[in-house]
Amino acid sequence: MMNTTHTKIALLLAMSASMTLVGCGDGSDGEPGNPGNPGGEPAVSIQELNLDITDVTYQDNKPTITVFATNENDLPIAGLTALEVKKVVQLIPAGASGAGNAAQWQYIGSQDAFTDLGNGKYTFTVNVEGFNPELTQRYNVISSASTLLDGISTSPRAEITEDFDGEGYSAKYTKNIVSDATCNTCHAKGESIYHSYTDLTTCISCHTNEMAIEKDKVQVDFSHLIHNVHNNAKMYGRNLDKSAEAAHAIVQDNCTTCHIESEQLTEWNNWTRIPTMETCSSCHTDIDFKTGQGHPQQVDNSNCIACHNASWTETLHTSAFSEKKAFINQYAMSATLVANKATADDKSATLSVTIVDANGTAIDATSIVSKIQRLETITNVGPNFPIMGYNPSPGSGLAKVTKDLVKVGLLQTDVTVADGKLLYTIPSPV
Repeated sequence: MMNTTHTKIALLLAMSASMTLVGCGDGSDGEPGNPGNPGGEPAVSIQELNLDITDVTYQDNKPTITVFATNENDLPIAGLTALEVKKVVQLIPAGASGAGNAAQWQYIGSQDAFTDLGNGKYTFTVNVEGFNPELTQRYNVISSASTLLDGISTSPRAEITEDFDGEGYSAKYTKNIVSDATCNTCHAKGESIYHSYTDLTTCISCHTNEMAIEKDKVQVDFSHLIHNVHNNAKMYGRNLDKSAEAAHAIVQDNCTTCHIESEQLTEWNNWTRIPTMETCSSCHTDIDFKTGQGHPQQVDNSNCIACHNASWTETLHTSAFSEKKAFINQYAMSATLVANKATADDKSATLSVTIVDANGTAIDATSIVSKIQRLETITNVGPNFPIMGYNPSPGSGLAKVTKDLVKVGLLQTDVTVADGKLLYTIPSPV
């Protein structure tokens, strides 16, 4: 029988005091008391829900976890109704599940029954299968947007994922390849990514290689899925009807857009170190490794690194973007926008774009148009257009004016070149 306890929050006090004890004799100091609970009344308003896993204990290899819920003012929240341990997974180290395989999360349990302690703390005891105390344990907890037990107060959605070792202490090792900060440069924190989930680690905890094998769908393996939704080599989604064109336009097949070197990420360079069929087939869609179509036949990942070493993989997957970036850096642009005012009602304007070389000398646009993949203008005119993004303002209905001037080496409709400059007339609003 294994009984272990670790508490992240050692003591929470509403107030503190000090005293001096004076006495004699050799009496016992007594046993240490249990950690205190937060003082004060529970929160009555919840604009932001924060979750934290504060304690993990094990009894006969069965984990009991304590989740602490607070609002934006750090006041404890009692009465949550839609709280659950969505996934408990453990990390199989790289190579342990088979030669050449990346580290993989393995599902071992979940739990939606809990005890509300009434002070912002909730406990879950989870029935797990295949628990290995030698492996990193991950707990993914979700509270869906819901009404509290009082039937009146509402709570927003929140997700938390935390890793521990097999005794309830901080994990000694985890699989962290890309940082949340990198993802948040495009994906706003707290916004739904897919389904209804808002946190990337929730996606990782669910979309395991184990799930892909069970469903016989490599596209649900996270290492495949995450690359699939950031390049448009093929469609994705439950019905394979979603395009990643927008994400592809941002990433531009540049692996280092997301895979950034960091001392905080133990496996940041996995993308070059551990090539696998599951990952590579997300972009290289003309290859079937099992049948040998487009690539020598492979039954597993054991031989991948023998040919695809890290330096070769990095060079092959970054050289095209590096060359493109070097080409782009040879040029710059300047633009003017002039209101035409041909009549009192004319609200059209003419956009003029001048392309210059590295020395700032204007060049004739016709000499470079064929080399341009895409040149887009996003015009934000006047004080009524503080509008971010492509969609109309939900308040005014106003939107930016967007127009591709050049696409795939061709001038687009209504775009001309005069005196070496690209010209486009933005029509009057209808």
